[in-house]
Amino acid sequence: MNINEKNLKEIDIFSFQQLKNFRKDDFYSLGMVFIFLFVSFFSIALYALWQQEILNEGYFFVGWTLLTHELTFILLNLFMIILYTKRYRFFEAFRLVKFNNEVKVEESFNISILLKILPTIIINHFFTFPIMLLPFLTGNFCPFSITRESFPNPFKLILHLLFYMLMHELSYYWINKMAHLNINVVIFLTKYRNGLNNEYNDSDYSFISDYQHPFVYLVLFIFPSNLGPFLLGGRTHLSSYLIWIIFLTLARNEFYSGYNFPWSIVSIIPYSANTEFHVFNRKYNNGNYGFLFAISDAVCGTMSIEYLHHLQKQLKEYKEYKSHAKTN
Repeated sequence: MNINEKNLKEIDIFSFQQLKNFRKDDFYSLGMVFIFLFVSFFSIALYALWQQEILNEGYFFVGWTLLTHELTFILLNLFMIILYTKRYRFFEAFRLVKFNNEVKVEESFNISILLKILPTIIINHFFTFPIMLLPFLTGNFCPFSITRESFPNPFKLILHLLFYMLMHELSYYWINKMAHLNINVVIFLTKYRNGLNNEYNDSDYSFISDYQHPFVYLVLFIFPSNLGPFLLGGRTHLSSYLIWIIFLTLARNEFYSGYNFPWSIVSIIPYSANTEFHVFNRKYNNGNYGFLFAISDAVCGTMSIEYLHHLQKQLKEYKEYKSHAKTN
């Protein structure tokens, strides 16, 4: 099928959301339940575990931050490795398939990749990330509200999470875009981002998400992730920050997993990005610079042309499906 620029004008952000809704089918309600359970469970669990009196704020902040990140990353990837090895039929229905060689997935789990990239992941988790937390440990203070009495209510928690998402998206989009455009000030960033993470363009494993050069990990992941919470300062509660870390870790690993789960807490958000969106960024390096939302690239006109081609084909199939459903 020949595709020209006129055809591609048909693909806008509303069409993108239409396709997402089409894929969700009967999973939308399930996704909303997951979001409710996610916010409720972690809020209640953290409140129950919280200490009445915190003597060493710095140790408490750093300890909870590192523990939350590591547990989320390890447990999620253990679950994903089980999916990669067992290939359960239900979950395989949501795995990316080949679209005329535009999207490629591994045929089987390759343990050698994990063993090769594990040292870099360990460096990022236990050296690069803790560097940012070191001042709070040595100064023995927490930059956020930490008392049990100041726990945010669900409405405040959701508002804070939305603000974190906005700040993360704005910073991530422009840093990633500059890196891909090879602006001189970030040429080092571009070199190592393409050199490490994109070494496994054709490998769809969740744990590859943290296989980054430490400098890239610091600039492109740690900085955007912490921008929103630190801008709010004392208005951010540590529990909100920990829930945000869990959410981002789930999102980042999902985008590298090779699966498009229509019920995930990321996918259910309107105009959010998905695994497919990020596959085209890693494969072609010429668009799809956003992280959590596709709307960033839609507004700025930086969606990958190859991705637009792909969406155009899917939109055609979607319209044919709706037309066929109406006639029946």
